[in-house]
Amino acid sequence: PRNVNNQFYFYLGLEYYNRCLELHRRSLPPTHHLIPDTLNNIGATYSSMGKWKECADVLEEALQVDME
Repeated sequence: PRNVNNQFYFYLGLEYYNRCLELHRRSLPPTHHLIPDTLNNIGATYSSMGKWKECADVLEEALQVDME
């Protein structure tokens, strides 16, 4: 079972990763490596939370960016 306190930190981490992703998308070229790297980190966080659909969706997006 997941600890409730861990869930708080997962959601906090997702908030920070999503802020970074927004900044990367605004300030970097669309194919810059930090965009799929950050998406991968978001996916890994969802995986740790057991949120498999969200994980798969984000990792699929990371693959699309990486292939451009």
